Amino acid sequence: MFLGGIPKNGINFMAPAGLHRARWMAKGIYAIKVYMFRGEFKMTKKEEVAITELCMFVVSIYVYHWFQAPSCRFAPRNDLKLLKDLKAYNKVNEAIAEVALKKFSGHLWYLSEVLVAFAFFDENVPLETKTKMVQALENEGQEDTLRRITIDSR
Repeated sequence: MFLGGIPKNGINFMAPAGLHRARWMAKGIYAIKVYMFRGEFKMTKKEEVAITELCMFVVSIYVYHWFQAPSCRFAPRNDLKLLKDLKAYNKVNEAIAEVALKKFSGHLWYLSEVLVAFAFFDENVPLETKTKMVQALENEGQEDTLRRITIDSR
């Protein structure tokens, strides 16, 4: 609906449920509802710009990755794609892209040289890449591995 479509069963809005800090998608959905009903109540220009920017981020970046998240075999590729998408979003909205990149980077603690092996089971990873991964298995791992991936936001 935010992008202009109408569901085949019509439109039905429900009151927002409790908002826990771990339930970010619920906040995104709530923001989209606020945007859609922005003409029904007073918002300052600053609030309207902020809600529009948040909704654009949710529909253009976050929704895709949220739906992909439950599949662990796709996690290494999807997490890399998320980071690339956030870097590219810098051209759309630098402030949101940098905050999101910093926040999501803090949640990549599990993406290690051991767990990246899930990518072998991802049919969307090209065979050429998997061949390079097999060759990389010949390399000896580091004793002192990184605790988490770090991203240069520049």
